[in-house]
Amino acid sequence: MQLRFPYRRALGSGSLSGRARVWVHQLELDRQLADGVDPASSPALLARARQLQAIRCRQQLAAQIDAALGNAEHPPHWRSVRIPVRAVDVRAARDALCGLREALLACDADGLPGLALAACLLNDPQGPLYQPCNGGAIAQLADEASNALAGRQPLT
Repeated sequence: MQLRFPYRRALGSGSLSGRARVWVHQLELDRQLADGVDPASSPALLARARQLQAIRCRQQLAAQIDAALGNAEHPPHWRSVRIPVRAVDVRAARDALCGLREALLACDADGLPGLALAACLLNDPQGPLYQPCNGGAIAQLADEASNALAGRQPLT
C-alpha cells in the first residue's frame, strides 16, 4: 500500500514537513502576504500563496464567511468548542462581509494580498471577528480585502 498526497504538486512545497510547516505558520504567512511580501522570497510563502489562490481555498473562505454570519444570528451552544464571533459587530458588518464573499468567489487567482487579508480576518483568533474592537473594524477589513481582490486601491 502506498500513501499518496494529492496536493503535493499543487502546493509546490515538496515534502510533508514543508507542508506541515506551512500549515502551522499559515497565519503568520498570511499576514506577510497581506502586507505585500513577495511570495517568491521563501518556499513557505510561495506554497501558502498557491494555497490561497486555489479555487478550493477561496470557496472555503467564502464558506467561513457564511458560517460567521450564521453564528452571529444563531450563536453556538455554550458547550461548543467553537470560538464565538462578536455577533453584534458581525451583524453590523453583514454587507461588507457579503461583498467580500462575492469578491472571493468572483476573483481569479490574482489579488493575493486581498486573499491573504481575507484569510487573516477569518482565521485570526485575536482578530476583530472574535475579539472586542472598535465598531467598524470588521467592515473596514472586509472592504480592504474586497478592494484588493478587485484590484482597486484602498481609500485613504
